[in-house]
Amino acid sequence: MLNLLETSFIPNRFMNYNLSEDNTFPSMHISLTPLVNYKRMKMLTLYKQAFEKKIKEIRPLLTKLKSTTFTFQTSPKILSNYDYSTFYLVLPLSQQSCKNLKQLSNELSHIRIELLKEHQNMEPGVYPGEEKDKPVLFQPCIHYTLGKMKIPARKDQNLHFGMYETYYMNEVLLKTKSQLSDMFGAKMHDIHKISDRKLSLNTQEIEKLKFIPTDLTLSMSGGQLRYPLST
Repeated sequence: MLNLLETSFIPNRFMNYNLSEDNTFPSMHISLTPLVNYKRMKMLTLYKQAFEKKIKEIRPLLTKLKSTTFTFQTSPKILSNYDYSTFYLVLPLSQQSCKNLKQLSNELSHIRIELLKEHQNMEPGVYPGEEKDKPVLFQPCIHYTLGKMKIPARKDQNLHFGMYETYYMNEVLLKTKSQLSDMFGAKMHDIHKISDRKLSLNTQEIEKLKFIPTDLTLSMSGGQLRYPLST
């Protein structure tokens, strides 16, 4: 994927060198639901059955997406796990692309909701960091993941990350020196330590990354099952 880009805009801490491989772009995927972990094979089987039933019900929607072109926003964004233990550098889909995928994302996300109602005495599945009585049911930002990082736990560090720290990472760490200078001026005393590397894509690069989806993929238990959008 990175071979298609003229600028290298991924910070080293988030760098995923697999993106430089020639076959990365054809196999890229967009996560439509939160990545929920199930430990018991019974729940994996039930989820697979519910998934296949759902895609039969929404076949007209899948067929329509087969001819839809999707694009990205120009700037990356930093997202976190629900418990702020892991941070992800992502490239969000454009607003129109998100709108086109919203119905599909909601339909697939309801699979977990239905399983939670029908099998209350079985394993509910876990989204990393979610609270026990507050399951994460929907994908808040449909995106392509460029890389991830964890902040190592050390006794002498304050690791109480939250929404304000994530906001800071997006509004400061992803800004260039010139952007921060315009925002804060003389108040930012250590601005000379900040890189002025470009952290956004230009129009030509966004054009190169346009894509038309071909499959719906179910990732489970270390493997992937692919379902064509049209039959």
